[in-house]
Amino acid sequence: MVTDTIVITNSPAPSVDLGADQAICAGATTTLDAGNAGMTFLWSTGATSQTITVNAAGTYFVKVTNPAGCSTNDTIVVTEKAVPVVNLGPDRDICTSDTITLDAGNPGMTYLWSTGATTQTIRVSNAATYSVTVTNSVGCSSTDILIVTNKPEPNATFTIGTIDRGNVSFSSVQQGGHSYSWNFGDNQTTTVANPTHTYQTNGTYTVTLTVTNLNTGCKSTTTQNVTITTVGVGRVDASVFSLQALPNPFVGNTQLKYFLADEGKTVTLEVYDMLGRKISTIAENEIQSAGDHVYDFNSSNIKNTSGVYMVRLIVDNQIANMRVIDIASK
Repeated sequence: MVTDTIVITNSPAPSVDLGADQAICAGATTTLDAGNAGMTFLWSTGATSQTITVNAAGTYFVKVTNPAGCSTNDTIVVTEKAVPVVNLGPDRDICTSDTITLDAGNPGMTYLWSTGATTQTIRVSNAATYSVTVTNSVGCSSTDILIVTNKPEPNATFTIGTIDRGNVSFSSVQQGGHSYSWNFGDNQTTTVANPTHTYQTNGTYTVTLTVTNLNTGCKSTTTQNVTITTVGVGRVDASVFSLQALPNPFVGNTQLKYFLADEGKTVTLEVYDMLGRKISTIAENEIQSAGDHVYDFNSSNIKNTSGVYMVRLIVDNQIANMRVIDIASK
């Protein structure tokens, strides 16, 4: 009789746990890990690595085999969560004076703009790249970007020319393809590029110029004040008041002298450059006595390359002008 013996042992199977089922945001990825480093792997995707990265909903399983040939399987279900749809629209090219509203949509969600704002909408006017990230209640986010550029702004610069009693000339920077709209501050307007306007009463007026680019529709507006003091004032020769400058021409400093024949005259003494800009008020609406009056005029700190000035003396309703010349180098 012949006998034999065999010993059978059990090799433990691998322990495989892919974890709980997962829900990921659409377009996102998640990594599935079968553990058991060094063993053999076969995924439902055909991959043979310990880990795989997936970005789509589905049922994924893996078979893990140890060196003894024992295998264990596990399965995980991956589902997708919806992400917000964010569309700020096409890029915008706007005037610098315009303001537009950017709307991220998706009411009730969470917002974070590149400006730091956390509202659904923002209002912008400056050229820049604007972005917003919208997050829904399940933590999924989406981002969109919009570029704002600015059209060239018209030049609304203007200068105030000579002031002859109530008559004032204005000069704008003329540009082809532009329109001009003036408001002289006394309910009078014009669309002439370089107008001359007549004020009917003395006072300080705010002059407004609006320039419009007819191709783009962009506008630019600027204002300046003009002071009118000589409406109703009659011109007289400087000799009536013996108005003179001593010396004239002069270097940096001269004395302005005039004579009043009567008591109690109201006197204003001013100095203008040749563009009609007032650069000095020496006396303003002063009640003065009869006799000689002398004032110093120093031009050393005045930027006037021509060196030519107009002295204006107003006595009650009469005005006298005198030209003086500073021959000092400016």
